[in-house]
Amino acid sequence: MLKKIGMVMLALVLVFSVYGCSKKDEDVKVEDVKVTEESEVKKNEEVEGPYDFQIDELGVKMMVSEYWKEEYKYIIPLIETPASQPKDKKTFGNIAISFIPVETINMVNEKSGQLETQEEIDAFNEDVMATLKPIVNVLVYEKADTENLVTGFAHNYKIGEIAGLVYYFAYDDMDTENLSEHSKDIYGKAYEGISTLKETVIVYDIKEPTTENSSVTGKMPEFETVDMNGNAVNQSIFSNSTLTMVNIWATYCGPCIDEMPDLEALSHELKELDAQLVGIVSDGQSEDTQELAQDIIDAKGVTFTNIIPDENIMVGLLYEISAVPTTIFVDSEGNIVGEAVIGSRPKEDYMAEVKKVLESLK
Repeated sequence: MLKKIGMVMLALVLVFSVYGCSKKDEDVKVEDVKVTEESEVKKNEEVEGPYDFQIDELGVKMMVSEYWKEEYKYIIPLIETPASQPKDKKTFGNIAISFIPVETINMVNEKSGQLETQEEIDAFNEDVMATLKPIVNVLVYEKADTENLVTGFAHNYKIGEIAGLVYYFAYDDMDTENLSEHSKDIYGKAYEGISTLKETVIVYDIKEPTTENSSVTGKMPEFETVDMNGNAVNQSIFSNSTLTMVNIWATYCGPCIDEMPDLEALSHELKELDAQLVGIVSDGQSEDTQELAQDIIDAKGVTFTNIIPDENIMVGLLYEISAVPTTIFVDSEGNIVGEAVIGSRPKEDYMAEVKKVLESLK
């Protein structure tokens, strides 16, 4: 369900700051807000599943309301893990869930394919960001950082404390300013879904170490799809080189777009090592998003192959990716080798990783 809900986010040019969207005129200290008995969640406490959100990198899982499942296109989750968020972020990680108005979705559809420069894309990001209405956040802090904690939200509930991490469930009152009557109705029903999250959220030990590299093993799924130029592509693309560096990105991801010039330069240097670079546009399922991806590729001067994921790639690979950009390495037989690199990197760092993996294949 998380991936299904997230598809709307993947269809937008969207990079936004949780703090920028949710602050009130006066900050609210957590210790000044009553923490209710029922909001305390003990380690490993379970309710009957399945869970719709499960973020192992943060140790959080919860269920969503039936209305959210029906109207998922209006629900946008942004997940920030330690590996994917900026180093200066105040939180260890967070799950920020927002409502996107009907008017904004219409605006995105109208603008798709019309953005020609990076400046236009950046300006459009800001326009979209300004329309979002926060619903709820799950904030994760290192315990050492919780003294005199200010979340910026009106309602704060501590939901657990495990392995040096403290978890808070936080949200503001509804803000219907500048919404149409249609959007107000949907937003109101979506806001009511906070209770389902609050009643089912549990926290548990993080399953994977929070490092910048993460182990991703197995074999690439078989696939039959096309690249951004309409050329047929399947898993045989990996047999073209000893090693393929696969960069998984999204049109809403600012760091993904920012690193493209470096990736383009790297793609030419890799040829000397019998290696190649291939991109996967993780949100490229719709025609609108494909047009947007092409605008970005053209603006950044990208010439290396970028693949539109089919269902096999979505289920067999992308559903296991928790953040973008993520880069994996694939040998000539389609085996995933080495460690996945989460987050953007300078060209030199990527080259070092490529050489390291190539050495391991000898």
